[in-house]
Amino acid sequence: MIRSIVILATIHEVQGLPGYLFAVEDPIYKTKIECIIRDCQIDFIFEEASGYNPTTANRSAIAILGKASYFDLDVDRDLITDLTPICDLKTLRVAEHLKRERRWIEHVEGEVFERALLICGVGHSLSVASRLTAAGFNVQLCQYLPYDLLCKRAHAN
Repeated sequence: MIRSIVILATIHEVQGLPGYLFAVEDPIYKTKIECIIRDCQIDFIFEEASGYNPTTANRSAIAILGKASYFDLDVDRDLITDLTPICDLKTLRVAEHLKRERRWIEHVEGEVFERALLICGVGHSLSVASRLTAAGFNVQLCQYLPYDLLCKRAHAN
């Protein structure tokens, strides 16, 4: 049987990461998570949460699926921001991101599930979807990108 994974690509600000400096309240995000769990018959949730738990997805997983149905893929994340910006822009260590994603895929492969939800930052979504497809999973990729929640200018309303 081919296992299935729905990847939800989003912005970290809406994940409900406790203590995350840039977090914003987004009740629609919780509704979307619970809709995916129900409509796709999800039995396990993976999330790039970097140890910021309990997240919105973590709370939903426990409430709907039970305690053993959630795993934070990124608890032991490495330093991924380069110390030398280019033209005052934050630069990322691509090799470190690739290592992180390889660890994520290894963990997903080792977990027992039929249909999982994997939540990650939008920047990882295509590469993680490609890696999971190559590993033999049936993958669907969707995005939830409410950038309007981050914009404080009048035109956003």
